[in-house]
Amino acid sequence: MFLTKSKRIDQVRAAVQEENWSQLNQLLTQLVGALEKPAEDGPSSIKEIAFSNGNISGKGHKSQSQDIIDLPQILDLALKILIGGDFQARWDAAKTFPRLGQIAIAPLMAILQDERADSELRWFAGRILGEFEDPEAVQALIQLLETDEDEELSIMAADALAHIGFRAIKGLESLLAEPSSRLLAVRSLARIRRREIINPLLSVVGDADPSVRAAAIEALANFDEPQILPALVAALEDLATGVRREATIGLGLWAVRSSSPLPPELDIVELLEERLWDFNLEVCQQAALALSRLQTLGAAAALARVLQSPSTPVPLQLSVLRSLGWMGTKEALDYLRGAMLDSPNPVSDSEALPEAIRVLGRIENKDLRPKATEILIGLLQLEEPPAAMRLAKTKQQIALALGYLGSQEAIDPLINMLADANTAVRLHTIHALKRLNPQGLRQQLEQLTANENLTPEMKQGLAIALVELS
Repeated sequence: MFLTKSKRIDQVRAAVQEENWSQLNQLLTQLVGALEKPAEDGPSSIKEIAFSNGNISGKGHKSQSQDIIDLPQILDLALKILIGGDFQARWDAAKTFPRLGQIAIAPLMAILQDERADSELRWFAGRILGEFEDPEAVQALIQLLETDEDEELSIMAADALAHIGFRAIKGLESLLAEPSSRLLAVRSLARIRRREIINPLLSVVGDADPSVRAAAIEALANFDEPQILPALVAALEDLATGVRREATIGLGLWAVRSSSPLPPELDIVELLEERLWDFNLEVCQQAALALSRLQTLGAAAALARVLQSPSTPVPLQLSVLRSLGWMGTKEALDYLRGAMLDSPNPVSDSEALPEAIRVLGRIENKDLRPKATEILIGLLQLEEPPAAMRLAKTKQQIALALGYLGSQEAIDPLINMLADANTAVRLHTIHALKRLNPQGLRQQLEQLTANENLTPEMKQGLAIALVELS
């Protein structure tokens, strides 16, 4: 099964001579497509085509088979593009190689292993090899991971091995035996995301290198198998911050994804609460996020205990406030209410209080929105409000939150905010009122202006609001 259309052969020869890689890519796509079509009386796949030695370089005299293009010649043309083309040409040519079958592997490996070749060319060769489930291709990519210092090439090789999948796992396991290649092997295994990587990863969770331990725990956190739980729990006490952080994240994910029953001696909430008091802030913040995923009463109580502590730093307060909001439960809102309204008030910082208000304003559960509105109104009515309540940005945040929550109960408290001397507060309040009562707001405000007992500030606020509504 050979192509004998002279016009197409002439087009290929001209494209090679002119180094018109875009046109040559198009022609190769057509040629490979034609070769893949089964013949009525010939071979039915591209791998069964006989080879010939036609000369299509465009140089020298013509051979007897000048009007024939066979599989090796198509490979040669694709390699010309890969070597001589720009990034786009190489990107397009890369799609051709997997269609050529095993014949493409050897020259691609030669490019990958050639340290004198430019990095982009080697990058493409390795990326294409990732399309072949071939032991030699796997070995070449693993060898690159083991020996090459080019970070982009290493990342490419790891991604290519991940694409190959199961066949690559055994090769990567062998790299775990060498300390110099262990971290890269763990990161490469992590990209494969198959259960077959669990045991190899478990074998290095106690490695001397904390980077290896952290990478292994991070990778194991993608699975919910019961055998990884002891490794996650043990890593919570690791001396290395990065390992504790990954274990905290992983345990939270395992708890919400796994259907396996917990051993009776393990309390996930208790384990994660301990990390809320970790000496590293980032670990504490990840523990807050992990507890929010559990959405249990115990998890909410653990978060509230940290929020109520006077020694809790503001950045952790912010994380805990967000976590209680993400929980989206009645109990979580009860704890937020206590932190914002009860005395002594732990959430009174100029950063923490606006964040608590934002959290309440983002409540999506319609059943919880009235409760969030109640908390915000209670904040406006405090007899001894915290200093942060005197800040214009805090009042603006309350107005925005009440407008978003959409409760009619907020209309009167918002109207009272029109008396605030700050113009920005008044404008935010008017915006919120428009959301709550777009039809009858003007009439309601006009009726209020008839009240002779209004303060000058309220009269001015109403006047501004009526102008804005006109």
